[in-house]
Amino acid sequence: MKLDYDKNELLNVLADFYTVTNASVSVFDCDFRELSSCGRMPDYCKELRRYGVLHEACMKSDREYADKCASLRKGVTYTCHAGLLETIYPIRFQGILLGYVIFGGVRDAEGEVSGQEKVEAFCAENGLDAEKFLGMYGRLTTVNRRQLTAYVNILEACVKNVLVSNVLKLDSSVLSSKIVSFLQENFTENFSVDELCKRFFLSEKTLYKIVKESTGVTVNGYVTGLRMQKARELLESTDVSVTEVASETGYYDYNYFIRVFRKSFGISPLQYRKRYLRERGHARGSEEGDGEEKGR
Repeated sequence: MKLDYDKNELLNVLADFYTVTNASVSVFDCDFRELSSCGRMPDYCKELRRYGVLHEACMKSDREYADKCASLRKGVTYTCHAGLLETIYPIRFQGILLGYVIFGGVRDAEGEVSGQEKVEAFCAENGLDAEKFLGMYGRLTTVNRRQLTAYVNILEACVKNVLVSNVLKLDSSVLSSKIVSFLQENFTENFSVDELCKRFFLSEKTLYKIVKESTGVTVNGYVTGLRMQKARELLESTDVSVTEVASETGYYDYNYFIRVFRKSFGISPLQYRKRYLRERGHARGSEEGDGEEKGR
């Protein structure tokens, strides 16, 4: 999925986070391609990335937890395969996954989830110089549980800031598809344009523009069209009363429904049903007559 974003503004958000936490932070799209990052990569990580296989293992570890946080719809803190503490947080907009924010490259002050033993085991498993990596591990920023909780809260605030300020936003074609789908699924409900604007974080002008470009009509015009199509289907395929047709298509004012229907089709709902049944009966009679002629 494509993302539009203001790179400078996004970097400003990441820089603020880095200033407070001293933990490197990066933003990825939903396909896990890096968009922006801020902060100095720890020597520990730089050294690991010199080894192709270990670099791939780093990316695989991050991707696995990205999938997990996307599934859980919340941030996840974990220990990477090399023993460092990482946190990944999903960026979502109206239920759509836009990407991820990851911060980390730090060590656990309490040693509960990362520590010297894990680094030593990792080095032994991969044939690395344990003394060298332990030295670099010792220079990492240390984070305790309370700090980590605070960092996660700050990260969540940063994500919300990114969404609200439109630093990151959906590609317009994706957003228009999302809006049109919502209208198609909820056209019988009574919602206002203001409620739609709040739902999709859009101004009224932008909402009207997107719907007009996608459907060729206004928001109200598109909803009315969907309702009238549904009304026709009910009149043609069921024997429910016109009052029921009105309520099932989102109109609780019977007289208003009649006016809208008449304006759309030139006749009343009852007249429409009678004409449809008459024409269908005529067509059926013609078919039966044709069948008799062929049978002779």
